[in-house]
Amino acid sequence: MGRFTLRQTANQVRRWSEVLAEKTGFDYDLCGFCAIASAKLFLALKAQGRKPKLKVSERKGMYSHVFVVCEDNPGDGKWKLLDITSSQFGGPKVVCRAFIESRPGKHYWKAKRTYSRLKEFKMTGWPKEQKYAQYSPWFDWTPDQLAQENLPVF
Repeated sequence: MGRFTLRQTANQVRRWSEVLAEKTGFDYDLCGFCAIASAKLFLALKAQGRKPKLKVSERKGMYSHVFVVCEDNPGDGKWKLLDITSSQFGGPKVVCRAFIESRPGKHYWKAKRTYSRLKEFKMTGWPKEQKYAQYSPWFDWTPDQLAQENLPVF
């Protein structure tokens, strides 16, 4: 896989997520799909040799939201927030902007949980309603399998 910019990768995974959401009965705005989409984005960035992190922010008594942060250029210390499901909150389909931990912004309340490994996220942070086992097979499909299911290949 070639190396894409963070925004290019986020846009590709957003398209993948929209197709998968439609196939599985989720809303087109990806409401309730943030863990699934963010996990796929996390894996795509890792495949490029990057070191992304999954972040989970929660509002007590309300809901949680999962998004990704990643250094724009490995080692530069300039983190970007990547949210490919912000449309569920009325935002753009893809958010790619500077991320400052102390000022996360709307829907990114000081995330109390951060994961550098998908396995750890799956075990302790994955939202139960998003059923990891149901969607995880698509994470590792080959380009041929994705194309056969009309899912975007990247």
